[in-house]
Amino acid sequence: MGLLLLAGVGVWALAQGDYLVFLLACLIGGTLIAARAACARNLKGLEVERVLPSRGRAGASASLLITIQRSGGKRDAVGVSIEDRLPRGIRPSVLRLDCPVVARESTPGAPTRVRTTIRPARRGRLRLEGVLASSRYPLGVARSQRRLLAPVGMLVHPAEGRPTPYMRQQLRGRDTVQATRTQYARGDDQFHGVQEFRDGDDPRRIHWRSTARAGTLIRTDWRRDEG
Repeated sequence: MGLLLLAGVGVWALAQGDYLVFLLACLIGGTLIAARAACARNLKGLEVERVLPSRGRAGASASLLITIQRSGGKRDAVGVSIEDRLPRGIRPSVLRLDCPVVARESTPGAPTRVRTTIRPARRGRLRLEGVLASSRYPLGVARSQRRLLAPVGMLVHPAEGRPTPYMRQQLRGRDTVQATRTQYARGDDQFHGVQEFRDGDDPRRIHWRSTARAGTLIRTDWRRDEG
């Protein structure tokens, strides 16, 4: 839009014979074009890599490692901003990183690493695709953007909660049933016969041969010999 406006001003000044305004419009337009080209070159060869744990839990923080470097090029990238828009249900929803200098791959100290945390709110497969890199270097009058692919995934398990009073009651009741089944162990009891299986009986007492003949569950009956 700015270049179109300058072009219109230049054409108007040329038609009016105002060559000073025409030259000024050409100078500003050329500066904008050169600045935009310099911004695009500044982002050329930029690479971003993200690392997440293979598994996480909903509601818990997960470590996110972001690695930024420049492969190729004669100079380091300067004044780079990385914007990472995370999927819905993750906090924070947007990560912004400002990198004053992104060193080349062959430069000592490269690459640049930034560690942060994210918090997924829902379980399921988490998938992060790409980030948006932008720069206004060197003049600050133009801005260039580039989409960088940095796919990474994580499996988010359901959140762990504390046992409720109802759950504790159910667990105590299950212990009572287990203790009752333990009393049904044979020990010194004597075989008394077979009868139909009822809810709450020990499944280990099922008599499979009688069950196959009768077509319904039959259990053995063991009673203590009191004589």
